[in-house]
Amino acid sequence: MSIMTGLDPNNVNNKVTGADAGSYEFLRRGEVDGFITFSGSETAFRVMGINLHYLNTDEFARVPGDAYIVLRETAEKDGQAVLGFLRAVKRAYEWLQDKNNHDEAIRIMGKWNPVEVEDRKLALAKIEAQVKLATPDPGGKLLRADPQAWEDGVRVMARAGIIKHQNLKATDCYTNRFVDQLS
Repeated sequence: MSIMTGLDPNNVNNKVTGADAGSYEFLRRGEVDGFITFSGSETAFRVMGINLHYLNTDEFARVPGDAYIVLRETAEKDGQAVLGFLRAVKRAYEWLQDKNNHDEAIRIMGKWNPVEVEDRKLALAKIEAQVKLATPDPGGKLLRADPQAWEDGVRVMARAGIIKHQNLKATDCYTNRFVDQLS
């Protein structure tokens, strides 16, 4: 983001804070001016009454967020497994879009991660935030990678020096091949 807004990254003091609610302590103690987080922590802060100003990073450096990553060799060899995984994820997101399923989702999550659902209000807020985040823009398709976002992201990462291969194309980084096979 620094480069995209004209700041010299060498003049920015970077500190590893993590991406969870504990990051707030660095801010509260004055050790950082800000930090990058994810929707779960943002939701937790709001529920806890911690009022912060949130910047949408896409306004500065549009880079794709969540991704499901698999080796190309695995995708070629076990494509049906990849397709089955994505089909299950898609069904789960579709199921979560119905608020009537949220209590059952908390019950299921509690079997695997009881700490995550101890605060029911927070757990519900996180589910709602994740559903909102995963819901595609009108005309978009659930789980489908946005080609323009990937073009922008690769360009930003190359400019920032994160990507060392300047000839890397966005299509080398993602595929919609499996998602497009889902019904």
